Amino acid sequence: MEIKQRLLLPFPMRGVERKIYVCVFVLLLLGVFWSLMANSWTYLDKIGSGIIIVGLWITWQDYTKRFGEYHEAKRSELVALIAKYDSNAPKGLIGRAIHQGGIEKLKEGVEDEMSSLTLLMIKRSRYTEAAILIFGTFLNGFGSVIFQSIFPLGNA
Repeated sequence: MEIKQRLLLPFPMRGVERKIYVCVFVLLLLGVFWSLMANSWTYLDKIGSGIIIVGLWITWQDYTKRFGEYHEAKRSELVALIAKYDSNAPKGLIGRAIHQGGIEKLKEGVEDEMSSLTLLMIKRSRYTEAAILIFGTFLNGFGSVIFQSIFPLGNA
């Protein structure tokens, strides 16, 4: 499946998003375990901050790396296309002008594709960051209250 189609799907993509979901789940389990061991749900609230920090750090690190790799791949693809196109360069003033116009059109097409995919990647990273912030903030603010009402422990 092409990257553009994967970016439009609501499911977690390979790599960064699955790493984030696994980290969030592990941190949540750690918070529940920590709270059960301490006999107080207040420790679960503290894991919400950890979820935000870890999730945003992983998202930022992976997406910046992915942006760089994608742009480098597209630039090398563009250079290869221009070299192939230049190998058949016509002679003469009019032929060269037409040929140069073709190169500019080729550059514009690749740049348009790069910008549309970059916008999709930015949009996807913002959605991921928003989900992390919402879940972490909710857990930080209401985690102990919800878990205390479901499974009462000593002092919450």
